[in-house]
Amino acid sequence: MPAMDTLRHNSIMNIKFLLIVGLFVLIGVLCMNDMFMYTPDSSRYLIWAKSLAHVEGYKDTSVLEPAHYVVHAPFYSLMLAPIAGLFPNSVIAAKYFTLFLGGCMLMLFGVWASQRVGDTAAMVGMLFLAVHPLVLMFSTQILSDVAFGVCLILFFYLAERLVENDKDDQFLFWIFLCVVIAGIFLREVGLTLMFSATLFFIMRKEYKKALLVFVVPLVFYFLWYVRNEVLVVGLENPALRNSKVFVTRYFTAQGSSLLTEFLARIQSNADVYQRIIRRLVFMPEYLERAFAVVRQSDPPLAVMNAILRYAQYPISLFSIGFFVYGIVVSIKKSVTLLMLLFLLSYVALILLYPINDIRFLFPLLILMVYFMLIGLKHCTEHYISKMLSQRAVMWSGAALVILLAIPNIVWCYSFTRTSVEYKQSPVAFYEKNKAYADSPELFTKPLSIVGKWLVDHSDSGTVIGTRWKEIDFWLQGRKQVEMHPLLTLDMFETMLRDYNVRYILSTVTRPGLNEFEALMAQSRRFRFETVYTVAAFEVLQVHPANGNMSDFNIPDSLQFAASLPQLTPKQRGARYLFLKGMHLLEEGKTQDAEEIFKTLRETVGSYGPIVLHQAVAKEFSMRLDEASKEYERFRSIPQVGAYLEHAWYHQELIGRLRKAESDPSPAVKAFLYHTVSVNYWDLGFRHQAEQILERSLQADSSFYPALMFGAYYALQNRDTLKAKMYSARLNRIDASHDLARGLAKIFVYFDSLKSQPAPLRRAEYHVQIAKTYVAMGLREIAIDELLRLKEENLQNKDCLRLLAELYEGKGRYYPAVQALRQLVVYAPDDQEAKTKLLRLLERW
Repeated sequence: MPAMDTLRHNSIMNIKFLLIVGLFVLIGVLCMNDMFMYTPDSSRYLIWAKSLAHVEGYKDTSVLEPAHYVVHAPFYSLMLAPIAGLFPNSVIAAKYFTLFLGGCMLMLFGVWASQRVGDTAAMVGMLFLAVHPLVLMFSTQILSDVAFGVCLILFFYLAERLVENDKDDQFLFWIFLCVVIAGIFLREVGLTLMFSATLFFIMRKEYKKALLVFVVPLVFYFLWYVRNEVLVVGLENPALRNSKVFVTRYFTAQGSSLLTEFLARIQSNADVYQRIIRRLVFMPEYLERAFAVVRQSDPPLAVMNAILRYAQYPISLFSIGFFVYGIVVSIKKSVTLLMLLFLLSYVALILLYPINDIRFLFPLLILMVYFMLIGLKHCTEHYISKMLSQRAVMWSGAALVILLAIPNIVWCYSFTRTSVEYKQSPVAFYEKNKAYADSPELFTKPLSIVGKWLVDHSDSGTVIGTRWKEIDFWLQGRKQVEMHPLLTLDMFETMLRDYNVRYILSTVTRPGLNEFEALMAQSRRFRFETVYTVAAFEVLQVHPANGNMSDFNIPDSLQFAASLPQLTPKQRGARYLFLKGMHLLEEGKTQDAEEIFKTLRETVGSYGPIVLHQAVAKEFSMRLDEASKEYERFRSIPQVGAYLEHAWYHQELIGRLRKAESDPSPAVKAFLYHTVSVNYWDLGFRHQAEQILERSLQADSSFYPALMFGAYYALQNRDTLKAKMYSARLNRIDASHDLARGLAKIFVYFDSLKSQPAPLRRAEYHVQIAKTYVAMGLREIAIDELLRLKEENLQNKDCLRLLAELYEGKGRYYPAVQALRQLVVYAPDDQEAKTKLLRLLERW
């Protein structure tokens, strides 16, 4: 009979566990939508899954040039592949699979925790996790976090079984080993599973297991490393590489030691994470929210925020206190050693990583809840039960659980209600909330609606530039070019030119600024026309511009307001001021520009582009210490990689400016100012680049590189007269220099073009000008010259051949293929062109 009672008890508890999981899944279904919380991470996972489902390996086909490099851990995409095969382009289906994994994680947590704290306490832990904001959000997104959570719980559960099993269970150990391998390929931080398990078995003197748990996962990891970081990188040379991120300088100067960089990261990340971790269990999305998915001014949340301003301290003390107490009272359990080794290695890794993010704390949440349950149970059994009756203990425990769960329950209710309202009408939801300063930004991007418009207003060959990679699932095969708002101006403009981008898809941020506002304001090569808006999305059509300063001017405020009816008056005012500030920067009126950015910061908040350009204005005014402090602020902002790179870049420039100011050597001054000038030009600050170049020449009027770049700047601005002035100075110094001779040849060709009406002869001049630019190392101007030839409809084999060569040389294979295809049509007997074309097409 005892066996029957045990079986009946287990069945009842399993039903209760399943009821909790069912409640969680129901809430998740209500929260389901087609929004992406992390861009481009989530879309990459599903795009790779689609490729795997078609047995094409890991290949990103959303872009013009299919990419095979995998920037995230690859196993989650493999798990999604069957779903992507059954439901192509279905974002919701992939999210349901992740929700299923979230339910599995809860169930596994209950089974695991019940072995230490009993069924009732395990149910309490499950309930905590079921109403936890991070668990709910990550379970309803295409992210690998809950899959890694499943792996982490299995890791500790199987380790306990291995330790407690009297017999050496080889089968169980190999399952444990598979879990370690899966963890490594689910999240890059999964390597900490391998490290902690190896140390654990070494400390238990189980050397064979230690060797296997280290070597076997390492072999798999090495094979993937060779595939990804050697073979694919050698072919594609991607801009973002996992192997480089960890050792790149983000916090310290380029010449500093890696140890100095790591110490700076540890200090910055520790400051960020200590603020989050004390709120992690009971109130992660209050007071300092990580995700803009609910409106904090919503009455229930506003009340909770007001309460938690004071209640946060006892709650933090309670959560951290019982977490530590749980570790202390379970320290004698051998598997606790494994958990501590994991904690130490995991925390060390995320402190050393250059980017901080609350996602990295998700595994710690699971362990915190687990140890808190142990601490609470031990305290109840050994202290409270001696003072109160069992019934009183039960009721007081229940009251405490409900009280502490209230903030998360309120948040989950608000998130669920927001999700339901959004699904009813995305546009109406946006109109209702756009006036609020804390509007939920996740629910401002109805991709399916804007995707339909793009499909209806473009042909299948249209190229769209955007950072919202997930638009691929609604483009019906149209390709995109991934463009980040913090590209350098040269990169932005050459991408638009080389890939013939017709539309830019962008969002309007809360202050009212278009994501690409700064780049569009700086560009003289292109102008941008808003042709469609829906919710926070803007579709801008790209048009060529004449390159003159007049294109940089903005309309008066009344015209500007009339052109942007979808924005609120405050947003229109903010956008107008921002553009005016950018214009003042380009005019060299840096103090006026700084005042505008300061005003914007006070009225709309410390939004990234505003803070960045206020710092830039200080830098241009040579208030370098103030600018440096502004750039340092970006270190503590979560998921701010691109801003962090820009801030670091400007810190490097500030260092060179300081050295140039203090160095007595004219040659050193000239070199440093020239270097800074080139960097400013690349960033798009044309006026400042020219001003700093003048400082270089003031330090040394015969500094040849500065004179050469003066001519280059003038040619880029299509100011032939100024370019000739620099050329004359170069000739006075050394007329025999290749660069001086090259410039002289170009000016002769320019003069010949003006007086040459014959099309064939004009085409030859354009090609000769381009070849001369190439010989001088000015590849981008050479491409411009060849494209001008094409605009004149002058078919020329040399033009197409040189274009293909230049594009291939800079790693832009799609336009190279297009040029070669035209060449093959124009010259069908050109075997060399056919061979090159076939070689490039192999990349597809």
